[in-house]
Formats: sequence, C-alpha cells, structure tokens
Amino acid sequence: MIIHRLIYLILSILIVSCASSKKSILPIFNSTEDVYKIYTDYNKQIKTFSGTGNLTVESDKNANNSSFEVYIHRPDSFLIKLKGPFGISIGALMITNDEFRMVNHIEKKIQKGKVDTTTIMSLINIPLSVNNMIDMFTGLYPYSTLNFSKDYLTTKNEKQFTIVNNSENIKKELIINHSKNYFLKYSQTDTSGKIIIELLSNLYEHINGINVPHWTRLSFPIQNTSLTIAFSNIQINQKINFELNIPYEDYR
Repeated sequence: MIIHRLIYLILSILIVSCASSKKSILPIFNSTEDVYKIYTDYNKQIKTFSGTGNLTVESDKNANNSSFEVYIHRPDSFLIKLKGPFGISIGALMITNDEFRMVNHIEKKIQKGKVDTTTIMSLINIPLSVNNMIDMFTGLYPYSTLNFSKDYLTTKNEKQFTIVNNSENIKKELIINHSKNYFLKYSQTDTSGKIIIELLSNLYEHINGINVPHWTRLSFPIQNTSLTIAFSNIQINQKINFELNIPYEDYR
C-alpha cells in the first residue's frame, strides 16, 4: 500500500510539473514591444501551414458556406480548395510567384494570370491581397497591418490591453489578452468613426510553439460583407502537398 501511494505521489508531481512547464513556455504580452517581438518571431517560425475547416462568406445578397483545404508555403505561395454539400468540388485557387491559377469545377473553367485583389474577390468576394489572405489563415493579419514604431499603448488592466495607431487617416485598434498571448479584437475606423474592418478571433491552440486561432471572422460593415474561417484541423511546419490536380482534359 505504501509503495502504491509513493508511486501515485511521484506521478502526481510529474503531471503537475509537466503541466506547469508547458504553460510557462507560452510567451506573454505585456507591452507593445512584446507584441512586436512575438509577431516577428511567429512570422519567422511559420514556414508551412495547412488546415481544413469551413469557410463562410456573407453579404446583403446571399451567404455561401463551403468546406476547405488550405496549404500555405510562406512567404507567397497559397492554395485553397473549396467543396460544397456532399463533398462536391466547387473550385480552387493557387498562387505562386505572383501568378494565379483558378479552377471552377462547376463550370469546368480555368483562369490563369497575374495576381491582383480582383482575382481573390472573384473566388470568395472579399477584398484581400495575397499577403492579407496568408496572414488571415495563419492568424497574423492584425499584426502585419500595424506600424509598431507609431503605435502606442492606451489602456491596460489585469486581462488585456489596447494598441492604437492613427496613421494614414485610419485608426487601427488591437485589443489583446496579454496573459494568454492572443488578440481579441482588431478594427479599422475612418476619420468619421465608421468601422471599415473588424476582425474577431477565438479558440486558440498552441501548435509547434505558435498560438493560432481556430475561429476568425473578418467583416466589412460598410459593404455589409464578412468572411468566417473555422478550422477543424491545423498543422504548422509539416510537409505539405502543394499541387493542384485538374481531373478533366476539357477544362478551358
């Protein structure tokens, strides 16, 4: 009995110490400089990124939901495959070296050319650049839009603080949970106070030393348009199959 109690005590100590050790490696936001350092570290650490989940695009006219597979090879290679109900392939967008190939499986069409915002909008109807899209999926979008040399800390309490930037006639505000290393809300407002962009993230997971959200919602209130990304699985710095296979010869 004494031996059993001793073994139980040792196991309990090991479990507690391991849990404490795992928690202690999570970086903590306490200042603007901390945010910048952790962002640049994450930016350097993420080489490849892949995941599966659901993508929802909403507007005042309609709402479209599809499942997706995304593959990212930083800094500039992006591949997303979309599927509708019953696993029916809708289309795919592949971007490498500033060139794109977009496949419409419904109409059996292929488009090729140089990358611009219109290309991405034609697939998901959201005005984002390639870099914006990559940062959106990898959870780095708010940080990449800020000019940290001009940002300043406005509020701070036990749970969160706010970073504000007023450059280029646009107020950018980032609200961060500094004890758990993630942002809660990001917004851009114009000089009249109207919200141009609002971004919310939740359900964070620490993967390969990087804290990434499984749920992100980007909205454009003026255009009444939004994009919601809900991951069911995420992998970072794993080998990815960055290929776009076209099953039919009669695609145009």
